[in-house]
Amino acid sequence: MPPLKLIFGIVGFFILLAVVVTGYVLLHNEETTPGLDIIIEAPTRVLIGTPFDVTVKVLNNSRNILTDASVSVELPEAMIFVSDAIEKRRESFELGNLGVQSLSQETFTVLALEDENTLKEIKTTVSYTPASLNTRFEKEETALIEIGESGIQVDITIPKKIFNGETFDLDLTYKNISESDIKDLVLSIAYPQSFVYESATLKPDQGDSTWKLGDVNKNKSFDFTVKGSIVGIEQANYEFTIQMEREFFGNRYVIAKKTGRLEVIESPLSLVIEADGGKSGAAEIGRAIKYKLTFTNNTDVTLEDIIVKARSFGELIDIARVGPGAGVFSSVDNSIHWNASNIPLLKALPPRSSASVDFTMQLIDAFPIRRISDKNYTVRVEVEVESTTVPQHIPINRTIGVAENVTKVSGDMQFDQLGLFRDAAAGILNKGPLPPKVRETTEYTIHWQISSSATDLKDIELFGVLGDNVNFTGVVKSNNGILPEFNIRTQMVEWKVPHVPATTGIIGEPVEAIFQVALTPSILQIGNVPVLIKSVTAKATDGFTGVTFERTDGPILTNLSDDPTVDSEQGRVVQ
Repeated sequence: MPPLKLIFGIVGFFILLAVVVTGYVLLHNEETTPGLDIIIEAPTRVLIGTPFDVTVKVLNNSRNILTDASVSVELPEAMIFVSDAIEKRRESFELGNLGVQSLSQETFTVLALEDENTLKEIKTTVSYTPASLNTRFEKEETALIEIGESGIQVDITIPKKIFNGETFDLDLTYKNISESDIKDLVLSIAYPQSFVYESATLKPDQGDSTWKLGDVNKNKSFDFTVKGSIVGIEQANYEFTIQMEREFFGNRYVIAKKTGRLEVIESPLSLVIEADGGKSGAAEIGRAIKYKLTFTNNTDVTLEDIIVKARSFGELIDIARVGPGAGVFSSVDNSIHWNASNIPLLKALPPRSSASVDFTMQLIDAFPIRRISDKNYTVRVEVEVESTTVPQHIPINRTIGVAENVTKVSGDMQFDQLGLFRDAAAGILNKGPLPPKVRETTEYTIHWQISSSATDLKDIELFGVLGDNVNFTGVVKSNNGILPEFNIRTQMVEWKVPHVPATTGIIGEPVEAIFQVALTPSILQIGNVPVLIKSVTAKATDGFTGVTFERTDGPILTNLSDDPTVDSEQGRVVQ
């Protein structure tokens, strides 16, 4: 008779085999039987700004009821669901239980907003649990849709070049190229700042740049014209951007955009501004900027009754100390005027000749820093020169020249060096006799502090040489994570800092390094006040203007003028 253990083993094996076979059959039957089908019905190509329908169908082809079924539809970045006032790229809905061979479907309205001539993927995910199993399953299906051009074509036509002050036309056209009417359209134009609006053949609905066009039927096109002029910087390009928006549930979406550019060519009366602000072309706080305005008659006729006007912009200008030269200063708009009454040559400027005027702008004595963001100050001057004479064959009403100058104002670097014996705030305990004694060691701490005013500092480098019989102990600290280094062969301490932000030391603490030194006086230093560290040099570059700074401080002696706890006589070496 077989052993009992063998019988139980054989029985257990056949039970396990039966479970495995049954599970395999069930799973195989589940997998090979037609299961869940996801069908996404959507156009293969759509136009920007034209809504389209996406229908998701879910068919249960399995032999089981599918329970707790849910569907999630996810759109790419370039598309949104047109359903309510909230922009959504993901929609979900519950199907509940799907009976065998049952079909459920949902239709969504979708809008493409951008990415012309690209392929985008719409993804549908169905999550469900077969009634015969307790396992949750997911199935995904995707549909590719090509995004074509906008359903509304817009265009803007403007001249390539104009004179200052010349009136010109902006011709605007728009056309519905889709297969359906497009509703609730709004057209707007972004003008350059110096554009002067004069009129339009279609009256704007808001200001001088917005038109509520309403509905545009398919295959219909419209156009209108805007007139205006530019008084701006010569030989500069100016952009006009037209955009078409469509409104859904109170939200506006840009569905078409076009940009046109033109250049203001050199005026018959040209203008040049020269600014002398100081070193490296940058101005300095507390000093004056000297300006020279040179205007030239580039025509073959005399230009008469010339008027020159200069305006300044910037909170650093000390208006009370403006130097108008031969001009007249107006406090109404902080401008200086010149005409024939104070510059006789302005009465009639001969052909191909030039004239010039001068003035100064005094800067205030200190930067008005109140926040960390108060940095990178500039002074801007706009100048306009005008004559009533208009040369023949030039389509302008007056002869105008315009120029602008922007002068950067350099910041500053402050450097301080301190020497202390009692330095609890630094967390360093200095030991040794005070006053220092021959052949005995006394320790001191040296502080290097860097502050920056209205600009970032870069490539900062500080270096100083230790005095006779002074050693570097190796105890170092800094509040920026960069420590000073010591060269024992040269006795030089060097600290290199790549960057110090603007307003450091004005708002917040300065950047600081602390290191400990030790003096062991010789007999020859009895009665003297030894040097701990000689004069220190600090160099840096202004990150905004490129101006270089160099500062010195020191030396630090053992009488420690920065330490209020040490009497000056305690710095003299004793026997």
